Amino acid sequence: AKVSKLPKEPPAPKVYDKDGQSEQAALNNRIKAWRMPDLCREVLEEGVCRKFNPINITTAMQVMTKAHKLSASDLEALEQIQRRAAEIAGDFPGRNVASFVYCLGKMSVRPVPLTMEYMLIRTTEVPEDFNAQAVSNFVYGLAILKISPGREVMSVLFPQAAATVDTYLPQNISTLFWALSKLPVLEVEESQLDALWQAMSRKVLSSVRAFSPQNIENLLSAMDQLSLRVDKQILEALQHEAMEKHRECKPQ
Repeated sequence: AKVSKLPKEPPAPKVYDKDGQSEQAALNNRIKAWRMPDLCREVLEEGVCRKFNPINITTAMQVMTKAHKLSASDLEALEQIQRRAAEIAGDFPGRNVASFVYCLGKMSVRPVPLTMEYMLIRTTEVPEDFNAQAVSNFVYGLAILKISPGREVMSVLFPQAAATVDTYLPQNISTLFWALSKLPVLEVEESQLDALWQAMSRKVLSSVRAFSPQNIENLLSAMDQLSLRVDKQILEALQHEAMEKHRECKPQ
């Protein structure tokens, strides 16, 4: 049965230190300074993640993505952090949902039961929170984890992306379409995909000089795999830019 209401943390008064810094902000600064052994000890032995809010959770996960390899204790700590995320999923802003999913993808770690289900539901509740970076990171994380988000999620993210197209950088555009092409199943109306591409294609044309060779390669691959309706002018502009970048990199 579909969850009707996501779990949230009961409201609590904010606590500030003598310098006027909130308890949660101070905790977040501590997390940023931790190395992996510190993080694992605090989570596994001190139970600090019971105090984590969504920002603390994604900050801790960003610290974990920097580890060369996750040990058994690292994975145990990450599992506890994920369970904490599930407990307060209803408090997550959209950008933290995106960061959470992206970090799991970067670490290639499967989500614990319910956590991803809750994050996908939360996405449908706060699509307006998703900026260009959040949308592309979110879909990238899902693609790496080989998780299809479902029609309901795509039906709210596509209009949000199209409405904020002017804020998209070449990296955001190429990552988004590359990730869409790698999802196990892309459950979206063909008209919605076409509308998103037509909106984005205008941005591609106006910013084509800023596309890196990798951006171009990923976008061309996605265009082919998604069978996008591509205007000849855009295709020629991308191919021309790729050739120009190749000439620039070629030794004289």
